[in-house]
Order: sequence, then structure tokens, then C-alpha cells
Amino acid sequence: IVGYFGPADPTGLYFYPLPRPLRLSDTTGAQGACSSYVNPIGTGATHAEKATVTCQGITIPNSARMIVGNATMTNTSPTTTNTSLNNGSVTFHAAQIPRPGTVNMQLPVTTTVSNQVIVGLSRDGVFNTYSSATSHISFDIMGYFSAEPEVDVDGDGNRDAGLLFYPLGRTVRLMETRLSEPGCFSLERPLNANQGIPVAVRGNCGGLQIPLTARAISGQITVFNQSRMNGSL
Repeated sequence: IVGYFGPADPTGLYFYPLPRPLRLSDTTGAQGACSSYVNPIGTGATHAEKATVTCQGITIPNSARMIVGNATMTNTSPTTTNTSLNNGSVTFHAAQIPRPGTVNMQLPVTTTVSNQVIVGLSRDGVFNTYSSATSHISFDIMGYFSAEPEVDVDGDGNRDAGLLFYPLGRTVRLMETRLSEPGCFSLERPLNANQGIPVAVRGNCGGLQIPLTARAISGQITVFNQSRMNGSL
């Protein structure tokens, strides 16, 4: 979990959706990205990307504190007899803070996966991408969070009321189903097929407080499919 949505408060951030998704970066050299690179991110390497840019007629302003987007990762590590050595993961984080111990995506060698990402920005609008395995990565921005209040989103002359986003001071793991892995709610067994489970969110988690006024949360979900069949969550 990275934050929560709640009623207006001076410390919250307003969300601004872009008119259309914008491909900020692409390491495959494909056309149409604001920043296009021809080489993948190497094993254990960190790539810095500036998000506060003007590109294709769309501006991400300097006031942006976090961005919302979709990241796609292709693990291009060479295949070896021990494929577990080539499994990869990617972590996105604001450039001015140390890399957290959580991941945004993970996948085996020669496979591709995508996931929605909310990542903080440094004071100069930069975020880092760390890859544990050699990978091609693209990042599409769909919107950003800013402390600047919105007044009239749809041009009807009225202020559109909505919930504000409150980033936590750090990422915390709300739920964990694996044995001996830390989490505020620990199930210590996998979820069975077609099983649902309630998880209480409000309250203290990892020393951080999710208030009773929180009405939605934003975070990252990682799935380990232990069955031999395709699954969905």
C-alpha cells in the first residue's frame, strides 16, 4: 500500500488525469515515446527518468509530486539451465530516496508483464527504475498528483468535488499470504481457487496510520500462481 484517498485536507494531493495516455519512456527504441532508448536496463542497474516534461502537446508540470501510469517489462536475460537465476523484478521510486524493499513487477525470463504504477517524484521531477534482471521497460503516464487545487475540471463553471490522495511516508505491506513473510495482515497460506478474503485496512500498519476517513486505497499487488492452470485476481 502506498497511500489512501479521503476528504479534503491541506496535506493532500489533487489528481489530474491527462487528456490521453502519454508514453514517457521506452527502452526498445520504438517511435512515439518522449524518451526513447535503444538498450535495455542492465541487471542490477538503475535508470533515472525525468517525468516533469512537455511532450506531444501535453505538460506534466513542475508541481507534480507523483505520477500514475502503466509500466511494461520484458525480461531479456539469457536463458540458462538454472532459470531461477534469471527471474527479474522492477522497482520504481522517487529519485531522492533509497530504493525500498518492495517491487512493482516481477516475472520469469523471456516473458512480458505490465502493471499500473504510482510513483513519487524528486523535487526536480525525477523517478528511478531499478531492474534486477536485464529488461526492456516502457512507461505510459495517465495522470499526476499535485498540491495545486483543481477548480473546474470539465469546464462547466463548477468545482468538481472529489477525494484527495494522501501518500504514506513509505511503502508498507498490508497483506501477505506467504509463510514467514512480513505483512500487517498475514494469512500464511495461499488463497484457494474461487476464494475471497476480507482485509481490514483502516488503522495502524507498520507504524503508519490509515485513518477512519479513508474511503479507497492505492497500492501494488503481486500474485504467485502456484497452480498449473491460468488464473486471475
